[in-house]
Amino acid sequence: MVAMTGAPGDVQLEAVEKADETAAEAASPEARVVAGAVACIARWGVAKTTLDDIAREAGCSRATVYRLVPGGKSSLVQLVGQHEVARLLGIVTRRVDRAGDLDEMLVEAISTAARFIAENEALQNLVHHEPEMLLPFLAFDRLGPILDATTAFLTPYFSRHLDAAAAGETIEWGARVVLSYSFTPSETIDLTDPVDVRRLVRTYLKP
Repeated sequence: MVAMTGAPGDVQLEAVEKADETAAEAASPEARVVAGAVACIARWGVAKTTLDDIAREAGCSRATVYRLVPGGKSSLVQLVGQHEVARLLGIVTRRVDRAGDLDEMLVEAISTAARFIAENEALQNLVHHEPEMLLPFLAFDRLGPILDATTAFLTPYFSRHLDAAAAGETIEWGARVVLSYSFTPSETIDLTDPVDVRRLVRTYLKP
């Protein structure tokens, strides 16, 4: 992952990511394989990455990798996608939990998610060189699992300020905005900039 610099919040997020990566390296074989796959995809993309490459990167046997991804590349992309979504949601929930009010929760959730996507070398490699690998996750008729997971993770936090139904709608709106702007960038709104996100929240979401 690319190191993040700038505002204090960025430094905190960098520390969380480094802690996550360190934990993954020392964790289960699956976490080590995923970390190895992410590094390889960032370097070469999916098409040029072999399961043997991932085994070497993860410091484990070929048998371990083949057991975890018996379906080959499609299973690999699915496994990595699930882990990266879970890691993102873990980072976002920690940031949201420290926010003081609803405005700040929305700004933290949206800007943190946008920065995670923008700074994720593996994901950006796919966006620019192998976008077809992302379609099973990001096509708008297939977003259900991501939106459901995001809503489940964040509703308890947003329910501090909204009823459950409104919290769920707000979280889904925010997730769709992040995905839309992250993969189809705007010239006028930068979701990695908390100032832009705060303007977006106060002008369009809060009313």
